[in-house]
Amino acid sequence: SAQGFTDDGLFVSTYDEGDSASELALVDPETGEARWSTSGVISSAVTEDAVYVVAGGDLRRLEPGSGDETWSVDLDL
Repeated sequence: SAQGFTDDGLFVSTYDEGDSASELALVDPETGEARWSTSGVISSAVTEDAVYVVAGGDLRRLEPGSGDETWSVDLDL
């Protein structure tokens, strides 16, 4: 399902059947090619300047254009 759209592209989340975690990917809206992706995502939020994901017990802030992690916080889940 679509999670958001920024100048960088369309953010799409896909789930494996029977799995509570998903893969979040930035997709080029013109070609459909994935620019980057991250797996094991439990929850996500997309803003113009950041992507926030909960994965592996951490809250992580990712750069929207590259998927590079800028910080993470252990949620003690």
